[in-house]
Amino acid sequence: MTIETRIRESAPVLWANPDYQATGFPDREKAFSRSDYVQACERWRTMQPLFRTLFPDSVGEDGIVSPLTELDAGMAGATLGGEARLVLKRDDSLAVAGSVKARGGFHEVAQHAYEVAIRTGVARPGDGFAALASAGARVCLGHHRLLVASTGNLGLSVGLIGRALGFSVEVHMSRDARTWKKQRLRQAGARVIEHASDYISAVRLAAAEAEADPAAHFVDDERSAALFLGYAAAAPEVKAQLETLGLAVGPDRPLFVYLPCGIGGAPGGIAWGLRQAFGADVHCLFVEPVAAPCMLVQMLAGRNEARSVYDFGLDGRTLADGLAVTQASRLVADMMRTHLAGILTEADAILLGHVRRLYREAGLRLEPSATAGLSGPVRLLHTGEGEALLARLGIGAERERAIHLVWSTGGALVPDPAFRAWLD
Repeated sequence: MTIETRIRESAPVLWANPDYQATGFPDREKAFSRSDYVQACERWRTMQPLFRTLFPDSVGEDGIVSPLTELDAGMAGATLGGEARLVLKRDDSLAVAGSVKARGGFHEVAQHAYEVAIRTGVARPGDGFAALASAGARVCLGHHRLLVASTGNLGLSVGLIGRALGFSVEVHMSRDARTWKKQRLRQAGARVIEHASDYISAVRLAAAEAEADPAAHFVDDERSAALFLGYAAAAPEVKAQLETLGLAVGPDRPLFVYLPCGIGGAPGGIAWGLRQAFGADVHCLFVEPVAAPCMLVQMLAGRNEARSVYDFGLDGRTLADGLAVTQASRLVADMMRTHLAGILTEADAILLGHVRRLYREAGLRLEPSATAGLSGPVRLLHTGEGEALLARLGIGAERERAIHLVWSTGGALVPDPAFRAWLD
């Protein structure tokens, strides 16, 4: 059975990327440079005092960071072997927005706000991001609009930081967005526009509205460089946390990272950033729902053809609302041609099983989309597809000391009734 047939039948797959270059970076990659990465990391560092000022009750001295927690190896349902370790990157607990989207969303909105403040004379070059907390800056930004389309978490991130800075914010929500996320946005003063269509349709409508208004800025999850680089800036944080745990990544201790994937901006940016930080010693895999494997079908299509899950007879409907995307970002797909080791897909029932197990055995409250990466280790280490991928990477005895990092993307803000429904 071909992989295309298995996708059509909603069967879980593990696809090894034939274009993956485990060592080095290809000359043809021109979208972003090493300098872009270094500047983004520094920019993210210098934004933290602003975030502490805007959200003094939730952002601590360390700023917008999330813990790296070691889990019992059995939590992944796999025998890791030897000295291999399983860790969870807790972006579900990021301050204010409670999801990985706080990284890209906060980075882009603060950067855009600073550019507006400089352009209008409210701030001067060299003032730094702290100038955005002034009353004058807030009045100025109140004359500007932010628009974004979202299945939930990106809209929440952009809405909360945008309103805190004084922007007028409009969030276009697709049919998959959860009611509680819409309510939270409205409470913050954002305008929520609900659509009966899918995420891609909401994106196009929001983009068209922003284009018609010179005072509007559209946060584009498909094409935004500022979003992408905001996610990439997470890499130094991860590197420092692994070293604190005594887990130094190197040729004899590879790092496998499992990233839930929707349209691709967050996992793509993180994967690219990790490659900048760890080079050939890190191997990233995306995880998607079987009903919405948009990045997988786009990677299978090649560089010159756009493809959606509808082309495979799938409807994109999944309980993992943050991953309910029917067409992937072409920008990210092209970037990942040489940086992504593979993609695996998983059924909703398995994701709900991860939600229950993490809560009952570790006391963690994650939403289904945030648990997707937990399927990674067992699929990589205990399936024929996984064994073939490891062989292609030339990983033998090193697997006994490997680090398996599961990126948890959201869940801290989920109301009790919604979380209980998943448990039930």
